[in-house]
Amino acid sequence: MNKKRLGGYVYVLHFTDKLSHAQHYIGFSQAPLTRIARHKAGYTTTRIIQACHDNGIGLVKANIIPVPHRIFERRLKAYRKASTFCKYCSPKTYKKSTQAFLLREVKKYEERR
Repeated sequence: MNKKRLGGYVYVLHFTDKLSHAQHYIGFSQAPLTRIARHKAGYTTTRIIQACHDNGIGLVKANIIPVPHRIFERRLKAYRKASTFCKYCSPKTYKKSTQAFLLREVKKYEERR
């Protein structure tokens, strides 16, 4: 069974301080709370998360989005506006932005299948 074909969750992490220009990390997992806990504990090979640990920058869960396929992580990253999906940077609009993104991208995904 190919894990890339299975659905899961895209999660957005908010950095408590900016790391150079970055303030968010977007990842994919079938068990996002476990994965986020591992990031926070420093058990990760993700370079930007390691850099946060090295610089004493905290990580906060900003959003968890259920998705039918891992490709949605790539699409969210390609969107290049992680702050619109972050409850700390866009507290009034992040839910609406998340729903609009999902509706648009699921429609594209279904059309290509």
